[in-house]
Amino acid sequence: MGCMIRHFESQLKEKKNSSCQSLSFVSADNIHALSHMSDILFRSGQPLPSSITHEQVEQAKEERRKNKPICNQLKAFGVCRSRMHCGDRHEVFTDMDEPGTHPDYIDLPKQGTVKLIVTYIVNASHCYVRLLAHRLSPDHKVVSMTTDYVKLTVELQEWYTDPVNIIGQRPLQKDNLCGYKDQAGCYSRVRVEALVSKETVDSPGIANVYFVDRGGRERVGIDKLLKLPDGLRQIKYQAVEVFVSRVKPTDKDYSWNPRADNYMYDFLTNKELDGKIVLSLGNSLWLDPLVERCHLEETKSSVEIHTRREMIKQGFAVDNPEHIQNLVELCKGKMKLPKDTPLTQVNQSVKLPAPARLNEDTANQVYLSAIENPHHIYIQPVKSNYRLESLMQNLNRKMADYQPTGECQVALGELCIAKCSIDDRWYRGRVLDEKDDERDVFFMDHGDMEWVQKGYVCPLPQEFTDLGPQAIQCSLEAIEPVAYQETWDDKTTEELWNMCVGETTKVSVTVEVQSTALCDRTGGYRYKVNMYNEMGGEKILVSKRLIDAGLAQPTQHFMKMMFPIETSPSEDIQQLNKLCAQLYQVKSSQGQVGLVTKIDELMSSESDKTSLLEGGCIRALCQVLCNGKLKENTKELLVLSLLRVSSESSRICHEIANEGGLKSIHNALMKTSDVGLKEDITSFIQEIATEKRTRDLFLAAGGITILQHLLDLNNSSLVIKNVCDTLRNILFYNDVVRDSLPTEVISSLCALINNTDHIDRLAHPLAVLADLAKNPRNRDVMHEHDALLAACNIMWAVRDDKVVQQTVLLLKTLGSDYEARQMMLEHEILPCISGCVMSHNLNSQTKDECLPLMDMIDQHEIDEASRAHSQKALPQTELTIPKTHPMAQSKYSIQTVPLNGGGDASHLLEEEDSDEMPLLEEDEVEIKQCHPKILWSQHANSVLLSVQLQDVKHPIVNVTTSSISFSAILENIEYEFELDLFSRVDNTNFTMVSAGREFLITLYKESIGIKWTRLTQTKTKIPYISVDFERWQDDDEDAQNAKRKPFTPKKTSYRLQEPGIEESVDYHHRSEDEEDLSERSGDEFDKAFDDIPTLSSRSDTDRGLSS
Repeated sequence: MGCMIRHFESQLKEKKNSSCQSLSFVSADNIHALSHMSDILFRSGQPLPSSITHEQVEQAKEERRKNKPICNQLKAFGVCRSRMHCGDRHEVFTDMDEPGTHPDYIDLPKQGTVKLIVTYIVNASHCYVRLLAHRLSPDHKVVSMTTDYVKLTVELQEWYTDPVNIIGQRPLQKDNLCGYKDQAGCYSRVRVEALVSKETVDSPGIANVYFVDRGGRERVGIDKLLKLPDGLRQIKYQAVEVFVSRVKPTDKDYSWNPRADNYMYDFLTNKELDGKIVLSLGNSLWLDPLVERCHLEETKSSVEIHTRREMIKQGFAVDNPEHIQNLVELCKGKMKLPKDTPLTQVNQSVKLPAPARLNEDTANQVYLSAIENPHHIYIQPVKSNYRLESLMQNLNRKMADYQPTGECQVALGELCIAKCSIDDRWYRGRVLDEKDDERDVFFMDHGDMEWVQKGYVCPLPQEFTDLGPQAIQCSLEAIEPVAYQETWDDKTTEELWNMCVGETTKVSVTVEVQSTALCDRTGGYRYKVNMYNEMGGEKILVSKRLIDAGLAQPTQHFMKMMFPIETSPSEDIQQLNKLCAQLYQVKSSQGQVGLVTKIDELMSSESDKTSLLEGGCIRALCQVLCNGKLKENTKELLVLSLLRVSSESSRICHEIANEGGLKSIHNALMKTSDVGLKEDITSFIQEIATEKRTRDLFLAAGGITILQHLLDLNNSSLVIKNVCDTLRNILFYNDVVRDSLPTEVISSLCALINNTDHIDRLAHPLAVLADLAKNPRNRDVMHEHDALLAACNIMWAVRDDKVVQQTVLLLKTLGSDYEARQMMLEHEILPCISGCVMSHNLNSQTKDECLPLMDMIDQHEIDEASRAHSQKALPQTELTIPKTHPMAQSKYSIQTVPLNGGGDASHLLEEEDSDEMPLLEEDEVEIKQCHPKILWSQHANSVLLSVQLQDVKHPIVNVTTSSISFSAILENIEYEFELDLFSRVDNTNFTMVSAGREFLITLYKESIGIKWTRLTQTKTKIPYISVDFERWQDDDEDAQNAKRKPFTPKKTSYRLQEPGIEESVDYHHRSEDEEDLSERSGDEFDKAFDDIPTLSSRSDTDRGLSS
């Protein structure tokens, strides 16, 4: 072609003949020229002749490169991405690559396991080793492979010890095998690969050499290359090339990054390893697995560290399942392959549906199932978890009686079921590796890997193939290991697991997809995600939590995500976000205070506070507040700044709560003694308690405990008002909190109304107590802390509309108990209420509130008088005291005592000192035993037992965490029962009330919200137990309608008559000198109260005795 160009060049320039053509004739004898001709045809735009195929052209090219080594990319990854421009060989030739055919290479084993020592690291998956031993199979003996190396080392050192033998290699040519002395004085053999520069008088010359016994290439001076004796030339090369199988760099790269190389250099250098041979070509071995065995002397056991698994775990590599398969395809038909080559074993008959995927457009609810590090985690979709659990139950039911046979019918790469040693359950998986009697199984539904005894690895039954693999590989976005660590440590992994996994039950987390790539291990996709944890009610970015804990550091992407500087709507908002980003990274206290001052000035100058929301400034400040590096004084200043802007917009309050600022504000509240700051924070808390989500966040952050600490007389009236209003909001929307409120809160409220000297601090605690008193358990706590007595004192001493209204409401609620009504009667509260009704200092609404309370107490007084009158009208009867019950062991004689007769009856009960008086056995009364009728009902946190007995006195009730017993005697009949309860109850907290025709026992569940399907543990129907449908509360009932129905006694007539006698009964009888306050006018009644000291002037003694 060059000749033709030179010959016709002048004609072409003169354009005398523009239709010149070049014809080439290729026969079968010169097929080797095809490679050159195809390039020329390609460059000239001409097609190949129809009789010539591309395969022939490629084969011709490979024949021409036969003496070149196999491409390193092909050997390392199974494919060469730049094959067109690669100068190395991409085909396998039997005469070149069959182990043992090359005279200089040792005869490499084709299968079995080898023990080796790493001598030189090329890159993360490519190294040179020296073989120490080989074992063909577990049934064969171990064969040493160190004989030649020992001989070589000894003879080499002996030869060059004699100065006479130190002779330079002259002349020096390519492929010469020479001796070489390194700087440490050790001798080794090298093969010359190229002469870089020749020797001159001024320069010794340089040559590229290959160290044939340890691997690696270097440039050395020609003057250091020594002549070798023939005996040392005959010993075969000891360095063997080894590749780690089935790995490739991340992100579809085909070169390892320096971090991966450095990590594997530290991991492998000069270590003895064990590896299984999967392929052998020329002087190269492919090992899978390649492991380091660490022997533990104390436990007499060993731990294996897998090279391939470690590379994947550290995030340097991903699975490359096509690696060995592609190489085996090249060898197929050209050399004999071992019987257990993966290509011949993979069974494709069992197939699964497509693996689970994440929705890339919306948030996904998932379970965290396995973690290797934050960049390598596995999750399961919540939506398909029910199907997976059902499949697992059926699988384990099927394998319940399985007995291992010792044989494994599953080959490498095949689907299987395997028994996990952690929980002894069967799971679906895939066999990734094998050694001796174990198989390395990847559990495709969870992401775990484990070496399982081969007897517990079975083929996957077809009936369990209707659900695709559920494990989804993910990586947390925007974080990386801290600066002083190159890889993730175990502490970070453990913290991540604790954040996202419940102690006893599965807890779902939310993930949002940021990017997607193919996943070689699962066959589906792997995702970079932002993960959010909502276990505590607050939405927390998991990556940020790790950063705040000092276990990870943010990337640039994280800073852009947290602080949206580029998308800010104005320059001021942009400047605010910049300052927040700087504050997040600054560590010095002085620098932090300066930045907070600038932030506060900018926010104060912003006229439209809602723009702070739209620009992301509030969110950014909350993220900074959660930073663990922020100093305490800086946090307090930042909280003050946020509270100032939140007071101007309720939207800002809710944004602060939603973005995680509550915890820092709570901490500031608990630590400060500044009254103004407390008032600001409690006002903020009162605002966020009006919305369900922020109210739940406040409760989850320990809000009730915080409010209880603030119920202190030392706090201002505004703080107490804010706290009480917050409590009322919570109680109104949350019955569970009302029913399970800590007793410390109730006792603090009682202390406030008992001890305060300020009227403006009374109304709000009274209102909260009135709400709480709707629950019987709370009423009991109030009685213990004298809430009723305090309310009565307030009624006598205060004439403020709000205070009187709330006090009356509290008294009405407490009055649902008989004892409370009786106490109000004893404290003569009725004339006090009558005076309030007639007072001119109170408005009409307050007086209207007083009337129902007055009617309730008046009715109780009538009922008590009626009961006393009924007992007086009964005929004279005698009460026989039995000997055997309830004082069965008593030594007292049986006597009769008049029920309502006069005189002292105590002398009738005398101890029997003499044996002369016989016992009157014939006068004993027989005590019968029977079961009372029981009606039971339940609420979310309690179970109510209504024992259908009238006027029960002195019952014996025993409650344990799992049972209840009852005993009471009425009219010579012992009513008793003993029941084993359906679930556990709090045996330290139960109430008993005798309510006329029934005896009520309230038990509080140990686990709130658990619905009891029956009262007793036994499923057998008990005839005397029935459901109380009137009191039953279903789960879906509105909390406002689920109110307890107190027992209401029947009204009794105001006039009672004995038979044949008309007599008017005066229930308000007074002594002659007692003044009737009810007959006074309103002005007189108010004047009478003017003589009573106010709360601020009365002493504690006066206050306690005011009734």
